[in-house]
Amino acid sequence: MGITGDMEKVPEKSATLFLSSSPTRPNISSSSDLCQGRLKLTVLSEDRLQMKWKETDGPIQGYKVRVRPISGETLQPHFKRVVGLSKTNLFGIDYASNGHIPLECCLFFFLGAFPRKPFECNTDAAADIMFLVDGSWSIGRTNFRRVRDFLEGLMTPFRIGPKNIQIGLSQYSGDPRTEWQLNNFTTKDQLVEAVRNFRYKGGNTFTGQALLHVMEENMKAEAGARSDTPFYLVLLTDGKSQDDAIAAANRLKNAGVEIIAVGVKNADEAELRQVASEPVDSNVYNVNDFHLLSKLVARLVHVLCGRIEERGIIKRKVALITPTDLRFSDLGSREVMLHWTNPAKPVQQYRVVYHSAEGQSPQEVVLAGSESSVLLQGLSSQTLYHVSIFPVYEHSVGLALRGTVTTVPLSMPSDLEVTASSYSTLRVNWGAAPGATEYLILYSALNHGEPDDAKEEKFGSEQTTLELAGLHPATDYSVTLYALYDEDSSDPVTAVATTCEPAPHTPFFFFFLDCLFSSSAVLPHCLFITLSPAFSILAHSYKNLPSVLFHDFIFPTVIPLQPKSQA
Repeated sequence: MGITGDMEKVPEKSATLFLSSSPTRPNISSSSDLCQGRLKLTVLSEDRLQMKWKETDGPIQGYKVRVRPISGETLQPHFKRVVGLSKTNLFGIDYASNGHIPLECCLFFFLGAFPRKPFECNTDAAADIMFLVDGSWSIGRTNFRRVRDFLEGLMTPFRIGPKNIQIGLSQYSGDPRTEWQLNNFTTKDQLVEAVRNFRYKGGNTFTGQALLHVMEENMKAEAGARSDTPFYLVLLTDGKSQDDAIAAANRLKNAGVEIIAVGVKNADEAELRQVASEPVDSNVYNVNDFHLLSKLVARLVHVLCGRIEERGIIKRKVALITPTDLRFSDLGSREVMLHWTNPAKPVQQYRVVYHSAEGQSPQEVVLAGSESSVLLQGLSSQTLYHVSIFPVYEHSVGLALRGTVTTVPLSMPSDLEVTASSYSTLRVNWGAAPGATEYLILYSALNHGEPDDAKEEKFGSEQTTLELAGLHPATDYSVTLYALYDEDSSDPVTAVATTCEPAPHTPFFFFFLDCLFSSSAVLPHCLFITLSPAFSILAHSYKNLPSVLFHDFIFPTVIPLQPKSQA
């Protein structure tokens, strides 16, 4: 550790000494202190200390400064130097000399100038921290090892455990991938082993898609996210996103996530500042190369630790004025019932704010403070919703009780059955879908297994049977049924059935009865019956008898005529 000094002449026979050391915060109770020997110390910053004292009467050549840490640690011998009166003198510390100015009363200021244990965040507050790491090809395998070292440096200072700090990590490129969830590792050793061994992904830079992945996959209760615990997202990227990262980040921030953005090399700082949470001056970091990431570790750890501790203090202060135990019941495709436990302190009213993960505008329901449940209606089916319940008091708003819930799919028709009723018709039956307003049926002949020229019909919700007519004989048909709910439709149910085969081909048969012959005509008074291949009976008479069509006969029928008497 090198220490430099600069001594200069100042008015009234005083001198000013500036010391600089490694950037650690001195352990002090005030920024200025007056000690024995008319020595005045002033802390200028976390790594600079100003020392002032009165000059000695008479001619002198310089000063020896004796500094000793309270801990009793010994300084290295090569720091023995004498402070002269000329400017920009390099000096060390002579811990063995006995000067005339006692400085030991102020030694506690120098604790930060000596090697000490790495910083540890010893807060008892709980937090969920998710790291989202760019794994695109532009980083490269060599730099990705530096990324791992950076992440390890950020993770190790925290107390890891299900009641303290939980840390998860997702890597992204063209598509995001969860490396581990918040609740996968409960000890620091497990976490360090994971961060040292997760693999470089490679691909493009779709930051927006990755941010939505965090919301939809890493913020679930089953992934370890705690609804009553602050959620922090640390984003690390080396380039501009190829999709809309800002809109995705806004959805996360609306859900209460605090985003810290770290850019490297070719990262777009303007984009980072829009992605990060306020205040952006302390939530956005950008370095020119990967080896400089190590310079950010100490500051980021201090920022995160301070935020977590601050949120923990606020949580302890308002513990009695926040609702708890969020529960869901009566979960349907378009509604869900929320339940919670009211705090001990009376609430004036509740603001229930909910929005879908797809980015719809938040909706709000206002309730009386005595309520402890509400039915949310008009939701979209099979959709993830974020719910926040804010208690409103006379002069303040308490912390929100938060949770997520996913609606179920719309009810489908049940027990679809399709049977052949003839060579040209099919009968369709099904069980009703509760709440459906209409049904839609699609049917088509299958040509080598593929639908051909599909037809559709709509009908009322009270109908649960239908006959499809005008079909081809001996043909496979695909029948698909949807339940309609105004503008939405359920998932389909599908069945395949085959129309009947036609009866085998029957030749023409001729039947003659009561035919009277004469020399002038053949069959003058005769009726003949033919059975056509289309199963129709035709009656013909050569005595001006009209043709008669008889349907649905299977066997030919003989129709006799009354014989005519001969002239």
